[in-house]
Formats: sequence, C-alpha cells, structure tokens
Amino acid sequence: MKVDAKMKKFYLISAIFMFLIASAAAASVTVTYTFRDIQTVQPLANVDSLVYPCLDAGCNILNLATPLPGSGNSGSSSQAAIVYPTNLITPYGYAAYYFAHGFAPQEGVATWHGNGATTFDINFNKIANCKSIINGFNDIITPDADGADVTLRANVQSAFFDPHNYVGYVLPQYAAEFYSSEVQATFRAYDSNNVVVFTQSFPLNIYMDASGSITSDSFALQPGTYRAEIETTVTDNQCSNQLTQLQTVYFTVEQPSPGTLGVDLSANPVSGTEPLDVTFTCSVTNGTQPYSFNFDSDDGQGPSVVLIGASGTNWQQYIVRGYMEGNYNATCTVTDSQGRTGADSAMITVTEQPVVNQPPVVTLVSPPNGTMMTNDDNIVFTYNVTDDSASPLYCTLYTNMSGTFRADISQYTINNTADFFMAFAQDGSYIWNVQCSDGVNSAFAPENWTFTVNTSLPDVPECSDGIDNDADGLVDFPSDPGCVNVTDDDETNQDVCGENLNISSVYMNGERRYNFMNYSLSNAEIAAGYLDFDNFLTNTGDSTILYTNYSIGLFSTTNNTWGYGYTYFLSDIDPHSTILDSRDFNLTDIHDGRYEVFYLAHGIDSNGCSYGDSFRFFLIVNTSQTPLPECSDGIDNDADGLVDFPSDPGCVNATDDDETDTVPCTNHLNITRIDIGTLEIFEGFAYPMNNNYLAMGYLPFDDYFTNTGASTIRNVNYTTMMTNQSGDSFTESSSIVHILPFSTYVEGQDFDIPSTLSEGLYNISVDVEGVDSYGCAQDDQFRFYLIVNRSAPSYECSDSADNDGDTLIDANDPGCYDTGSYNPFDDDENDTLPECSDNFDNDGDNLTDFPSDPGCISISDDNETDVIIIYPECSDGIDNDGDGLIDYPLDPGCVNPIDNNETDGGNQTNEEPFVVLFYPFNGMITNETDLPFMYGVFDDSASWLNCTLYTNISGTFQPEQSLLTLNGFFGTMYGQDIPDGTYIWNVRCSDGVNSAFAPENWTFTITGSTPVYQCNDGVDNDGDSRIDYPNDPGCSDANDDNETDIVTQPQCSDGIDNDGDGLVDMADPDCQNADDNDEGDGSSSGGPNEIPEVLDPEQILYIGHIDIHSTTNSGYEQEIAKAGDEVEITVYIENLASYTLVSLKLSVYIEDLGIWRTIGPFNLAAGEHTTKRVYMDIPDDAVKGEYDVRITVANDDIKRVKYRVVTLV
Repeated sequence: MKVDAKMKKFYLISAIFMFLIASAAAASVTVTYTFRDIQTVQPLANVDSLVYPCLDAGCNILNLATPLPGSGNSGSSSQAAIVYPTNLITPYGYAAYYFAHGFAPQEGVATWHGNGATTFDINFNKIANCKSIINGFNDIITPDADGADVTLRANVQSAFFDPHNYVGYVLPQYAAEFYSSEVQATFRAYDSNNVVVFTQSFPLNIYMDASGSITSDSFALQPGTYRAEIETTVTDNQCSNQLTQLQTVYFTVEQPSPGTLGVDLSANPVSGTEPLDVTFTCSVTNGTQPYSFNFDSDDGQGPSVVLIGASGTNWQQYIVRGYMEGNYNATCTVTDSQGRTGADSAMITVTEQPVVNQPPVVTLVSPPNGTMMTNDDNIVFTYNVTDDSASPLYCTLYTNMSGTFRADISQYTINNTADFFMAFAQDGSYIWNVQCSDGVNSAFAPENWTFTVNTSLPDVPECSDGIDNDADGLVDFPSDPGCVNVTDDDETNQDVCGENLNISSVYMNGERRYNFMNYSLSNAEIAAGYLDFDNFLTNTGDSTILYTNYSIGLFSTTNNTWGYGYTYFLSDIDPHSTILDSRDFNLTDIHDGRYEVFYLAHGIDSNGCSYGDSFRFFLIVNTSQTPLPECSDGIDNDADGLVDFPSDPGCVNATDDDETDTVPCTNHLNITRIDIGTLEIFEGFAYPMNNNYLAMGYLPFDDYFTNTGASTIRNVNYTTMMTNQSGDSFTESSSIVHILPFSTYVEGQDFDIPSTLSEGLYNISVDVEGVDSYGCAQDDQFRFYLIVNRSAPSYECSDSADNDGDTLIDANDPGCYDTGSYNPFDDDENDTLPECSDNFDNDGDNLTDFPSDPGCISISDDNETDVIIIYPECSDGIDNDGDGLIDYPLDPGCVNPIDNNETDGGNQTNEEPFVVLFYPFNGMITNETDLPFMYGVFDDSASWLNCTLYTNISGTFQPEQSLLTLNGFFGTMYGQDIPDGTYIWNVRCSDGVNSAFAPENWTFTITGSTPVYQCNDGVDNDGDSRIDYPNDPGCSDANDDNETDIVTQPQCSDGIDNDGDGLVDMADPDCQNADDNDEGDGSSSGGPNEIPEVLDPEQILYIGHIDIHSTTNSGYEQEIAKAGDEVEITVYIENLASYTLVSLKLSVYIEDLGIWRTIGPFNLAAGEHTTKRVYMDIPDDAVKGEYDVRITVANDDIKRVKYRVVTLV
C-alpha cells in the first residue's frame, strides 16, 4: 500500500510509503487510522474519513457512489477502520480524505490491497503564517467636484492555495469550511489630520487560489488630500497564526477652479454588446444661467443638443445615442451666460454582438390537426424537434385532456422525431402541443393542434382513415405494408417497427468506449494519424435491416465551428445478429482541447420500418501534458453536473481556468408548513395530542418543504424526532430525490408512536437538509410541542371535528382565536368576533384584521375579503375571445401577461408599460433614513425602459432619479438621509412611446428620531400572523420590543424546581402528571412506572439509507436509469431489538415493469446492522417515465416497507 498525503491549503504533507504483507487470514485489508493533533500529540475525535475509488491517474474523477466500508464520522472515537478490498478496484488506487474541525484537511492516494490488518496515524496540523495578499488597491473613484462621492475597490487573495498534487478532486460538501479561508477585509480613509473619515469591513470566505473583489459604499468628501488603506486579517480557525496585510494609497479630491464650470458627464451603460443604446446625463454647477450645451461623440453622428430638464442651479441634459462595435469618447461642453466653459468626457466600449442561442424548433406530426378518432385506446403524440446547440432536449407534452391546458408528460429527446403515449377514454374535442427546452431557451410548436374523440361514431378501418396509426411514416392501403386492403383495421406491420438497430459496442484502438464518457488521447495515438475503430451493430428484430449505413464525426467542443466526419455503407444485417465493421478514422488538424466522437446509424428493414441509433463519447487532447484550462479539460471541476464551456455557466470561454459558478451560496430551503391531520401547526406552539392517534399508532404528518431559489435542491433528507424530559425518544428519517426551483414538495409521513406512549410534554422537531445545483448546503428546522394526556377532556378547538358547522376545523376555525391566538383548549368553536377583529386570516391573504388587511374598513367589519382585482385579459384565466386558448403564452392574441386584449390580431398598438412597486412596503414605518426603492416593469415592445423614481421628500411630488431597467426584471434606486416624515412614492417607466406609473402611490414613514419597537412597527416579527399591540398576545404595550408570545408550561413539565425540594417535574412526588401546575401539593404516588417492551415494527427493524443507481450508466444521478440498464439497489438494515431476528428476506418490486427480486433468508443479531445489495435488469422495452419501487424486509413475525421512485430517461 502507498499513501500519498497532501493538503489543498498552505501546507504540503510529505509522502509516506508503507506496504502490507499478504496473509491468508482474511479476504481484505482493514486499516485502523488513529487521528492526532500534531502539535499536542493528543487524539482527535469527530473526524470524517472518506475513501473513494479513483477513476483516473490524478484522482480528478472518483466513484462517489461507492465509498469504502468504514467511511464516515468517527464520533467520540479517535480511530476509524477502513476496509480495502483484496484487489484494487481500479489501477489508480483510492482517494482518502480526513477532515477535523479547526485543522487543515488531510488527503492521500491509498493503494492498500491484499489480506490482513494494520494501523496508520493521521496527524492534523494548523497552518502557520496565514495571510491574504492584497492586489489591485489602486482603483479609487474621485470625481473632481465639491462634495464628491468616493469609492474604494481592491482584490484580496485566499490565504490557501492548491499545490495540484496527488488527489485532484475536491469534495464539494467540504469546500466552504476546509478549502476556503475566512478573511476580514477593512477599508479606512483618513484626512490630512489623520482623522478617520470612513471605515467599512467585509467578512469573506475565499476558495483556495481564488481572489475576492470588494467595493466600498460610496462616501462624500470635501476637496483635499486623503490617505486610504485596506487591511486583511485571516480569521480562519485552521490557522495557528496570521500575518496582517496592509496597503496604503493617497488621493486628492480637487476643488473646481473659479473660472471653470463644474461639468459632470455620466453614461449608462458604459459598455456592452452592439447595438448599444447609451443614455448620457450632462450636469453643470457653479455657473450663471442660462447655459448652452454641446455634446459630441466620435461616432460619426456629429454634435447634438437636446435639453430635457433643468431646475434651480443644477441643470441637466439627457442624450441617448446608439453605438456599434468600437471604442468612443463622448464629450459634453457647457457655456454659461458669463462665457465660462467646462467639459467632461466619458469612454464607451462596445463589443461585437455574440452569437445568440436560438430556441428549439418543434414540429407536430401526429395526430394531424383536426383528426377525428373513434376509439379510446392509447393516443400516440408524435413530434419532431431540432436545436442549434443542445442534445438531448427536455420536451413536455401539453394537452387540455384533464380539463385545463397543462403539462402532462416530459422526456428527454435527441434532435429527432419522438413520441408521447397517453391513455384516454372520454369523448370530446382537445388541443395539444409540445414544448422543448435546450437549457437556455424553450419553444412550443408554432400553433396548437386539435383532435376529437367520438367513440359513438362507427369505426373507420385503420387502413382507410387517413392516419398513420402505427407511426411508421406510411398511411393507409396500399402505402402501408401493414394493410391488406382498405377494410383492414390493423395498420401495424407484421414485424412491428421498434428500436431494432443498435450500436451495441464501440472499440477505439483496442479499448472499449462507453456512451458519454471522457477519454484521454495520447501523443502516440495522435502521431499515428488515425484511430482504429471496431464498431458492433446489432439487429434485435425479426426482419433483415437493409441499406445500413453509419457516420462517425469528430467535433471540437472547445471550438464549436470545427469538425468533420465520414459515412460508411454496410451489408444487410440479418435478424437477431451482430456485425463487426472496422474502420481507420483519419485524424486531421488535431490541437489541444476536448472533442466529441459522434456515431449515427440508420437502416430500413424489409417491412419499410426505419431505424436509427446514436452513440457518443469524448476525447481529451493534451499534447504538452500540462493541465488544460478547467473549461476545456472534460472534467466537472465544480461538481455542478455541467462540464466545460459553453455548458458550465462558470466558464467565460474555453480558456477559462475556473469552472466555479460565480453564484453566492444562500439558503433557499424552508419548512413552510406542517400539518398533523387537519391541524395546522405553528412553530413554537404547544398542542394537546388527539388521543385517537394513540389508537392509530401514528401521527399523520404533512410536511411542506419549499425551495424559494432558482436552482434544484437534491439529496434532500429530513428527520422527525419526538422526545420528552424522561429521555424517551422516537426518530424517523426519509429522503426526497429533489425539490424543483420555486416549488413546494408536500411529503406525507406516518410517524409511528407506541400505544403505550408516556404522558407529558414532548418536543417535536423536523430537520431537513440538502444540496443545491451549485453545491451549496441547504437546511431548515421546525419545532413545536405536543401534550399527551389520556384522561384529558376533549376540546372543540382540538378534537378534529367541525363543531359549529362552518366547514372549518380547529386551528383553521376563527372561533378558536378569541384569546388573540389559536387556543387548542378553547371548548367553543363558534365564531363570536367580526372577521376584521377575530385574530384570524379569514380570506387567506396572509393579512389579519383591521388595519393590516385591505379588505377591512374597521374592526367591526365582518367581511375581511379584499376588493376584487381585475386582471388583464391575458392573465385572468378566462378564454375572453372564445378561441379555446387562454392567456399568455397559449393564446396568440396575447403579446405578454399584461396585454388586456386576448383577441387574435387585436394588438396592433404599443401598450403602456406595467409597473409594480415592491419596497418600501405600502404603509411601512421604519427608523432607517437610507432606503432602497425596488420595483418591477413589464412591456410588450421595448427591451430596456427608462424608469424614474418620483417622491415628495423635497416637499412636492417630483422626479428624483432615473434608471434604465431591463424588461421583465427588477430595478432599485436609492434615497439617502431622508428626514423624518410620511411620504408618497411611485415609479414611472417609458418604452420610448408610452409611459406609465404603478397603479397607485405607496406611502412610508421615517421615524429616525422616534424609536420603532417590534410592537409598533407594522411587521409580523414572530411569524404568528398577528401584528403589533394589541393584536399580538406577545405585546404588553406599543413600546414592547419583543413580539414573541410567551408560552407557559405547567410546573410539572417546565424543567424548574418550583418548590425548592431538589426534585424537578415528574421526579417530584407532588406531581400527579405532566399537566399538574403545582409542584408543592399532593402526595407521592409511588415509584416510577415500568414501561413494557415496545413491539412496534419501527422500534425493532430499521430500514435506513436506500441507494438506487445504474451500474450500466454510472454517470447518471441516483434513481435515474434507462431501459436495458442493470440497476443496483443498496439497503441499510439494522436490528434495534434485544434479540436476534431470524430468516429475514429482502424483496424489491417494480410492479409496473413486472420485475422483482428477493434475497435471503439471513439472520440479524441484536444491535447488528448490515447493507444488502440487489441487482435488477430493467426491460429493454420499458417506457420512459417514473416507476414506484417497493422495498420490503420481513420474516414471519415482522414486516417493514419503504418506497422510492426510479426515473427512466
């Protein structure tokens, strides 16, 4: 065995060589690692040990699906035992990682093999002399005007670097803590008297070898000389000490000369792609009115003077110019009435318009538009899709067969013709279309097609109905070989057209190549000038395939415009046979980079069926043997599932050496709601448990997991735990494959509880965690309490019944909120208060009572429903023009969602922009004097709109500032030093033809000198849907700064020794039960109760982590496979009982595919756990889609069942 250890930080650990002599005692090598602090020689616990097989020489690619046994956290132990197989899994050994909090990570390449056992020490160290070097602290913006705003900018480097040695792959879940350095960067500015006039600090976490760019807030300075400095301090706990870095620069803010006007020319934007519209603002001060403006730009358009607005002594002129590719210097010259002049310039850089990825082109094929069907069998929807960039594409069938036009089925499609299949059995007329996405753009076919099902009409024979019923491209007798005559009702060819032609295997230079995999091309292979291909093509059908041909293409993924290929014609392929075709493929003009080898086979059988298949893999060329840039090396360097330019958004071009996406990690996984039965649970509250659940044996949870971000969250695991103060604990864990962006996944969970559950107060926690598409960890938690009391009376507000006949139950009934919040002990569910003062959100708009809910006129108003908002015709959910199509984008009469005319061809004029206000909220009260004003704008014509902020902060409602805003996006403008008062604001946007404000002005109040407390700030601070005093029970008065409700527990379950006898809660003999509120009365009730053995299956047999992955296509994610794949199902099983479980069997069923597999019997001793593997073959003819997988572990006495979903693509 050889261990090569390295650390991807400031340190490099020496390589250590060890060998293990083979022994016949065991069929593996068990290596026991001991972890120590190298400085103190003390053992270290809680160490993560992870060992994976390497799939290449640099361990840049790992088999992450199969870590070696023993991998995991050492817990309270300072040792971990890793089991290495007798023979190396790959010739490259294993990547071994060791992580201990507060220490530099340890890595190595291990090649243990043979038989026996040994030990090995892993010594952890801290890094000495950590420092974050400062680069580029010379960018100081200092406009030469009195009171100029100054901005400081700098780049700081990570304190850690990658020596590029031994193990190349970085585990993404450890990147933030162990491979990124925590740095505190601070800007300071001093005046000539060495007085600090500005300071600002930035906490940074910078990945190794990377740098972070920081920009200070702008700050105003008077004319004079100043000193600016930036200081970096490394605060990472993996450093034993740090070296503070400091850089200083001097700068001057100039005083305008008395004889020169103060002219300022700003441009927005200053750079972009052609054609670029630039708005210039030329401002002048220190002069005498009137002014004359002259604007000139070296764009060949000559001078231009357009005076748009002027007020007081600050005159401004706005000019809009369009630029093509090039560099331009624009100058504004101003002359006042005294003859004084001033000028300022701005440089504009315009780059060539990049090639724009075009949307896919979708063509509908069958059923033809207007088809009449007289049967209710499966309907085959055939379509064709082509795209200029991506393959495969993600396509979705839309129909209104369910009653509304919506997405029904989705699948991946190569640039080609494909089918969707749907069963249907109801007469009616319907529309259908297909939308396909290439990952950037998506498109429907140009128009929806219609078809009608009428099973009452006499059937027209398939061979004379004008329809391609068997989708072989041939219609009716005599064209379709499946037709005997015009009365034949079966168009299907006797030899059914299927996927009978397959490229079964490909060998290059004697080595087998696999679909979608990366391979290195050696210098010797390049020097030979050709590639030796052995290609195996298989006919799996019953008829001979004629006119067989296939093409081989070689295309550069580094340079998308380069490529060439050859086509070869073969002999016929007999039924159920394979032919070998060997070819020498000439290499031409090969350079370093990544190349795609693409196969495309085609043939027609004797029945006229057309067949095709494709195959592709990638070659990495590196003649210099130096590392290729990350964006063209064929490796997923940032582990986001995307490889190289242009697929990975972290790549600017093919020479970019950093594939990491520049997306900051933010948490966007939230537990937004939990229900138990019909009861909605609020976080932090206590509820009496319905005793019916004790008889049922479980709590019926519905957990609402919400992804509020734009990236998919994968590998979502959640754990529900129920504990009490006596130490009783019940836990269940499960997992979710993924949660799509901006969606909520509702997970039903039957949480098992024993019928002998002890009485008392229980703490319930739900914890969820996952990882998003950028490798960012996501998590959230939800806490509440349940009170178990078998003898407790039943209360109307917690009995799961509708006692007052208003169809609302318990926490959903406003009659249970009479005390100011939900009261489960309320025994009267009748509504007694008006809706606008009943502490309940009656209209479900997340706003409660007067004055918070806009539907309330006063506290005596008994109708909280908001005034109905009339939406534009193109977003109101109504078919306004009666053409069977509803709203944008389905109705061709709609230009966008704010279009108020759905009639086809009715939109000949440019509509006004639609402006939406976001922040500050309407009616908001704040003591912040600097506010962002946030809004959104939509328009039917312009890409960019000129938007202007209007306020009455100055005393009159007038424009304050303007901003070019992209159509369909948000914009933000800023107000500073706003004095106390109540103000109105709005935003007006123009598309160059029409302009519009948001529908109504919003108000806000600044109380910079008046304290704002949680109980008078107009905000629901504790999330209980009640706002401020007196509506929130957590508020004692309007000046209370804590809105959180006080939850008082009974003395016998509050964790306090209330009577001072040294005994707490149920340990105190004076406590009758957990609900007893007097720890000093009563008498002892004897010793503790004996709890009988729990026979609940969940308490005996535990099924833990379940892993499903394709062994045929190892690059697929978990629970993804395709027809014909071999699938491995790995199941963790643990015996929680105090006795041996005998004759257990593990069974896996996929009923919809008609396949199952059982292994066993096997025994499991008390406390023992095992991992079992089951292998199943997916049928070759399996249809794409999602399939339920049922996993059962059982014997004659006990049975446990888990479900998972596998998706065939």
